[in-house]
Amino acid sequence: MLPEAFAEWHQVQDSLSRLTDLEFSIYDTLGRPIGLVSGESPFCRAQRLKGSDSAFCEERCGKFIRDAAAGDKALFFNCSTGLMVFAVPITHEGMGTVVIAGGKTFAGKPGYDSAMEGLVKSGSKVSPTGRHRYRFIGRKKLNEAVELVRAAASQHFGLSCQKFKYQLSLNRQLALLENSALMHHDREMPDLAENLLRCIRALFDADTASLHVFGVAGEAYGGAHYRGKHEEALRQAGDGFTAALKAMHKVTGESFRTADKGDVGRLCLPGDIASIHSFPFYSSNELSGAVSLFNTDVSPEDMPALRACIQQVASLVDNRRLRDEVGEKIKGLKAVADMNAGMGALRDAEEIFSFIFEKSAELLQAEQGSLMLLNDKTEELMVKVSKGMSDEMRQGLRLKPGEGIAGWVAAAGTPIIVEDMENDARLSIKKRPRYRTKSFISLPLKVEGRIIGVLNFSDKITGRVFNQDDLQMLSGLASQAAVAIERGIFHERNEVLKRVSIKDPLTGLLNWHYFNDRLIEEMDRSRRYGRPFCLAVIALDGFKAYIKKFGREEVDGALKGVSSLLRGAIRTNDILARYGEEEFTLLLPETGIDNSCPLTERIRKSVEDSRFGATDGGAKAARLTVTIGLSEFPKDGEDLKSLFVNAYSALSSARENGGNRVATYQADNKS
Repeated sequence: MLPEAFAEWHQVQDSLSRLTDLEFSIYDTLGRPIGLVSGESPFCRAQRLKGSDSAFCEERCGKFIRDAAAGDKALFFNCSTGLMVFAVPITHEGMGTVVIAGGKTFAGKPGYDSAMEGLVKSGSKVSPTGRHRYRFIGRKKLNEAVELVRAAASQHFGLSCQKFKYQLSLNRQLALLENSALMHHDREMPDLAENLLRCIRALFDADTASLHVFGVAGEAYGGAHYRGKHEEALRQAGDGFTAALKAMHKVTGESFRTADKGDVGRLCLPGDIASIHSFPFYSSNELSGAVSLFNTDVSPEDMPALRACIQQVASLVDNRRLRDEVGEKIKGLKAVADMNAGMGALRDAEEIFSFIFEKSAELLQAEQGSLMLLNDKTEELMVKVSKGMSDEMRQGLRLKPGEGIAGWVAAAGTPIIVEDMENDARLSIKKRPRYRTKSFISLPLKVEGRIIGVLNFSDKITGRVFNQDDLQMLSGLASQAAVAIERGIFHERNEVLKRVSIKDPLTGLLNWHYFNDRLIEEMDRSRRYGRPFCLAVIALDGFKAYIKKFGREEVDGALKGVSSLLRGAIRTNDILARYGEEEFTLLLPETGIDNSCPLTERIRKSVEDSRFGATDGGAKAARLTVTIGLSEFPKDGEDLKSLFVNAYSALSSARENGGNRVATYQADNKS
């Protein structure tokens, strides 16, 4: 169950009740209500208040709802009072099944009179005044209401489940990235393993997780770390499992998942482990280690962040190996670690590019250089940051893998150090007038063995040549830098997705969720400074008939056209959104009713004068017009619901008075 989805559903439910003049409520599969009733029938209320009949009602209605939950079709039911009721089961992944009950209406006046007579005789108190007195509806209209409910609920809960899924994936990715940054503070391998394994077990609901560090080229540096349910059993499997895991990664060359009993047996895994999902990491093109999850799976959406985190672990493992093995290089490694810590705090892609390049140049004491990234679409290396290179040269430089020095490094996937370019047999360059020295260093940036760019440096400040110590220091940074760069690109794309998430995909206008947030902000601002504003609800007239006549494709085109007209008619600081299938909302900041009416009338007239509509036989067969209802804050309502209720009331009043026009809320419009 998704609590936010049900909280937001009640707003939809209230709108359905106002639209259809029917009662609506939502239940779980056991027939228990979830939240409040919308548009409650006075007859049903009176019946429930009768102590002698309440248990009878709960038994019959409860069974009716449970029966609906057990199937996949809408059910219809006549209660003892004569009210017609329907129940629609709605099922969505991640939410389960709920039942939306509605109706509570009579087919005609005889049924109504009979129910009144029965309630009066039993001594019940009921005052079915206003719209409830004449709420008569046939089976055909009830079927239409069922379809309306099914469509609204399916769309609402579908979007809610999708939003929850994306939010869960995003939270996992952010947690992994944040944990990666924190791991920079773990000085010893047991601490790093503990934090990593605890994090990924919690995020991916794994029975057990392991970190193996295999060592490089037969080196003794390594070890196995386990956390979870099968920790002791895996430790007992010991070297057999470690050797089998390393062998499988050498064969596959990439991550693998298997639930095959034969594979599980060959890996020497305990019998109650049904599956393993293992991710390798590398150091200097050699298999360095692996992170494994047992009895779980990882979705495609979560893969990039998990792999980035694991690659970060690989980089940290590599740094610790270098620190332990080469004591005299402590100073250089400390500088690399400081740079990694700085990268962990960055999110913006351009900042990450600049930070990595500037710190690398500082570490190597290089006067010239460039950071080039591989464009996935054009498959070209392009300069992102440079030093000692003109803007014209930077913008025009494009290299395919294999072209030039950087292209060769990208194609080969291996770094290159040149002490004397003019006399190096691998190169054919004789003149380099732009450079002061003949030495340079070029290093590929990799993520899981995949080339994403190249770092190039030349001209040491001291005039010395680049050597293996420089390469080791730069290599200690490169894997972290590649992960940070990919993280920055991911964050940049995520920000684009966030911007897209506030727009209606068809019209390009703001969506209802974002509009509500802006409306609440405007209410707070209005209270603070004492300035009123207006809310306008803009509804298309005869929209259902329009759909029926011309079809969905023509209607979508018409909606885009009307949206464009509305966007062109409003002021710069006005906020326009699509609020439903056939409705738009408009926020007019710091504008009272007196000034809003002429403005919205111009908007209405611009749509009418455009004669925008679908065609039939070469001629305009129909045109779309709008009716607009206005309410003012705080005069017509001091909360979100009141403002909308009163704007819709004004809208209904305008339509009842016979015309496509603008109407403001009046107190006597309240239903």
